[in-house]
Amino acid sequence: MSTDRATPKLTDSELLCLAVAQVLLGFPSARHWVRFAHARLGHLSRYLSQQSAYNKRLNAAGPLISQVIEALARQARLYAYAIAVLPLDCV
Repeated sequence: MSTDRATPKLTDSELLCLAVAQVLLGFPSARHWVRFAHARLGHLSRYLSQQSAYNKRLNAAGPLISQVIEALARQARLYAYAIAVLPLDCV
């Protein structure tokens, strides 16, 4: 068994960063996003997959994306609580 199949060329963290960038930059279409990413962001990653592979990985990463969203929401609530209860001179 080769190690190429066991280790994805695009890591989960890279995939997540690309997915966030896709949303923040306003690309609703994966086809347009992948074309843009190859043209403008290719130098930032060691590998950018084609559209079908990107879609498959993104769909499979649904649980991971949910976990990250939940963790960020918990952190945001903690920061909001800390700001609300701390006196202004401590902030």
